[in-house]
Amino acid sequence: MLASAGAFALPALQIGIEDGTYDMASEDSVTSATAFTLYALADTGIVDAGSFDFRLSIAVTPKLSTPTDLGSIVVNGITIDITDDMTYGTPPIEATSSSTDLPGHGIYDTYYYEVDFSFDTSNKATPYNVQDDPDGFALYGGSGDYLYYNAFDFNVSGYTGAGLHFDLYALDFDRKKPIVAFAPFSHDGSYNRREVPEPAGLALFGIALVGLLVFRRRSA
Repeated sequence: MLASAGAFALPALQIGIEDGTYDMASEDSVTSATAFTLYALADTGIVDAGSFDFRLSIAVTPKLSTPTDLGSIVVNGITIDITDDMTYGTPPIEATSSSTDLPGHGIYDTYYYEVDFSFDTSNKATPYNVQDDPDGFALYGGSGDYLYYNAFDFNVSGYTGAGLHFDLYALDFDRKKPIVAFAPFSHDGSYNRREVPEPAGLALFGIALVGLLVFRRRSA
């Protein structure tokens, strides 16, 4: 993992999520929204080096080892079927051994999908630490240090699984170990499905509430 050499001492790579919160237990920027924007954030040094490929991994959580129909998600207008369009294991997909994999950090092996992208150096954001404010994204104001960003628009309303985990990393396939930098696991992102009460549970709650109201009236 490379660290920023800038005054803000931020990681070289990190993930922020619109309207996200920081979960101290999982050490992730987390959302339960079915539509959200994820920001891949990079220190200028790693992008300006100009020789790296960047990827965002979207992994099924908890770990899943058998093909399962969990619906689909849409990322920047592209539909990804879970798990048909995914790969099982640990990214990157080109890894030839565990020594060239992204560290598992409790997420892998599982089904994952990699999005290849590059940072547009005209896309600049004000520096911030996602641990302090996962929803702290703001466009660069024109003075001082800045980060590069790439925005990913997610719609997970068609996904029936429990969660998704997001990893961000830089690759150089001219090296024996191609992963040259990755977002610290304290600066990853996650989607956690919000549980909706079953109709039967809501009905029981309604009956209990009516009973409580009747009891209060009789006691008055």
